[in-house]
Amino acid sequence: MYKTILLAVGHLDHPHRRAIARTAEIAQRSGARVELFHALGDPSYLRTLAPAGGREIRAVMRDATHGARLRLQRLAAAKPFAGVSVSVHAEWDHPAWAAIVRRAQRIGAELVV
Repeated sequence: MYKTILLAVGHLDHPHRRAIARTAEIAQRSGARVELFHALGDPSYLRTLAPAGGREIRAVMRDATHGARLRLQRLAAAKPFAGVSVSVHAEWDHPAWAAIVRRAQRIGAELVV
């Protein structure tokens, strides 16, 4: 049925539990692998979080990406995904809807949740 499913996680602190459960169920039934994906938004606001200068902003972006991946990894280890091959990916891309489409195309997802 499906080989690859992309689950777009919009809110890392409050993921949509029903979408997670349904995605895991579909993956288990079809033997599909799942990628949990989070698109970090437009980095232009980072100038308010970091001192002026490219290096500091890049460091903040790198830390934010790392933090997002850690949260996605915790979701991937959750009980609903037991027995499912799950990977995680987070990247800076904007707008989010287009980032999801681009990621789905990159990984060859047959289903996007």
